[in-house]
Amino acid sequence: MAKKEKTGTEKTRNNADIGFEKQIWNAACVLWGHIPASEYRNVIIGLIFLKYISTAFEKRYNQLVQEGEGFENDPDAYLEQNVFFVPEAARWANIAADTAGAVRERAAFLLRHRIALWDVLASCDIEGASDSSITDGVPNDFSPLLSNSKISRIFCTGKTAFALYRKYCAEKYGVEYFYLPSTSPANRAAWPDEKLAEEYKKKILPSL
Repeated sequence: MAKKEKTGTEKTRNNADIGFEKQIWNAACVLWGHIPASEYRNVIIGLIFLKYISTAFEKRYNQLVQEGEGFENDPDAYLEQNVFFVPEAARWANIAADTAGAVRERAAFLLRHRIALWDVLASCDIEGASDSSITDGVPNDFSPLLSNSKISRIFCTGKTAFALYRKYCAEKYGVEYFYLPSTSPANRAAWPDEKLAEEYKKKILPSL
């Protein structure tokens, strides 16, 4: 039986106060738009592995710095302790800092232009990442959001989101809603970046 999976919004909220797990999730979210859903697990596994080796590297690095003999950047000093030497650009602290900056920048853009992001479904049964396998969808309750804001248009990214919103929400809320092409890399043949950007501009800019 398929496992009931939580939406991205719920995952982010549940991880809000859990140290490096939140950093891993945020890093993966930054990469999401460039990676097919079927390959997304590789991103998560890779980030967990990087965090694991970075922790051992940082411990050894600090030991070498305290010894004061200048071997903290010598890969052999790590190899002799069976520790991976992590290049500076790939060190967890640097990646976490870059990720945090990217997340803040995107959040600021959304706030500046008064754009809210939310999932159509609160939960569903799904096989892997296959949208076509979605069953038993439970829609999110948009009533508090719509009653406490001046949302004039709703945009659904991708055919599945559009169909689900039309099925569960359109009649209930009565707000204009529009289809936008998916940003998934799997959609790039039909919607290359420039064409996709023009379509988004045409649909969204009149609302800003």
